[in-house]
Amino acid sequence: MRTIKDAYIGFAAFERKIMRMSHTGWVRWISGNEFVLLKSPYRSNLIDNCSYIAPPDLHPPSNTFIEVDVGGYNRRYMSFIRDSTFLNYRDRYNVLNITNMNINKILNVEKPFISSDEFRYRVTSNWSNANDDKLDWSLPLQILSCAESVYGIGGIGTISLSLAGSSKKPLKDLKSSITQHMPREFINGSSDRYHFGFIDNRTSLADIEKRRIEKKIPEISYNHLLKLPKDGKLAPIQMATTIQNAEYKPKSKEPDLDVLEYLLTALLINPPIDDRMSLMIENDIREIYKNIHFDRDYTTMHFDTYSTIKIANSFCRLELKDQLDDIALDRARSIFKDLSFTFIDAKEDLIKTKFDRETWDIPNVEVSYLDKWRSATDTKILRAISKISKEQSVEWVNRADIVQYSTTNLNIDEFTTRDSLIRLNNLGIIINLDNGTRYKIIEYNV
Repeated sequence: MRTIKDAYIGFAAFERKIMRMSHTGWVRWISGNEFVLLKSPYRSNLIDNCSYIAPPDLHPPSNTFIEVDVGGYNRRYMSFIRDSTFLNYRDRYNVLNITNMNINKILNVEKPFISSDEFRYRVTSNWSNANDDKLDWSLPLQILSCAESVYGIGGIGTISLSLAGSSKKPLKDLKSSITQHMPREFINGSSDRYHFGFIDNRTSLADIEKRRIEKKIPEISYNHLLKLPKDGKLAPIQMATTIQNAEYKPKSKEPDLDVLEYLLTALLINPPIDDRMSLMIENDIREIYKNIHFDRDYTTMHFDTYSTIKIANSFCRLELKDQLDDIALDRARSIFKDLSFTFIDAKEDLIKTKFDRETWDIPNVEVSYLDKWRSATDTKILRAISKISKEQSVEWVNRADIVQYSTTNLNIDEFTTRDSLIRLNNLGIIINLDNGTRYKIIEYNV
């Protein structure tokens, strides 16, 4: 993982533009009446050799993007430049006026090297079948985060489940994949603008909660990994990531500077929300939650009431759009529903069949090596058993009914269905009766 400072000064298009603009940048105060202007909000070292003395009636907030109308200046000489006879200096300008600047006007012209589609592709390029699990949406959107607004602190909260193997490896791969595309400052907490954390125990959860309460960082994104807590103690969640078909096959683990440029550019976008859009969002949220039918256990997992607006904000960043419009909101609504329904199905499987509520697929009994991997087909068969059991109001489901349902509705042939039933039985997820003619799911958390 590299730092932002490792990338050469001005590597992002917007940085190169702002470096050519005089007396323009992001405010950083260095004393009660003196501030400097950063040419990039992510680099404390990218400043001109000048500072600004503000009168009492002009006091721009920190991190505001402004242009300064200056008067006279005084040059202050400092230490010698290394290995030379030249002195460092700083010019101290008197501030006459301040104009708030719109960074979006610059971003509309100074765009990143790659497109939004290329960004999505590169973020998930180390995953095969990424689109099958919608990782091509969930990974880019969660790292792009969302801006702070009337709907709360900035950031995207995600919870991740894996039905793709017998260990934590898919979730560790997910962590590696996200970390690869993040500069070190965003992961280790040294950035004052954005932090991305991974929650895999109570200590890391407490750290994220502390950062959110302190509100020293305007955007805090995070991903819940490993066990589903029985007490529902999770930070608020807007998005779910479910790994069932995707597999991590890294082509490269090196950071991608084009992805970094896109990320840094997109994080500057904060689309405003008007009253009309606010009303649409609230109506939309009520409709989505009415249709999803959250069960009691799912509700305790703190899915944010304003998930769609925050995903829409992230989607605007993905498209480098400075306005939240109906298209962005409709797309966010669709993405939220797709990811949530997939997660609900996976979560129900895990809650019922995992004794200790692991968020990865682990055998409940000791089995052979070949039987330790539950496939996506196995998951479909498991859900078929559950569905037939509810529809027929029976505890034990006939194998013939499972085969018929799978053939008719899932396009899974009889032989594949039988193999799947054997594997699920060996894994201790289902149990059979009457020489394998009837089956039921073993529910460990009832």
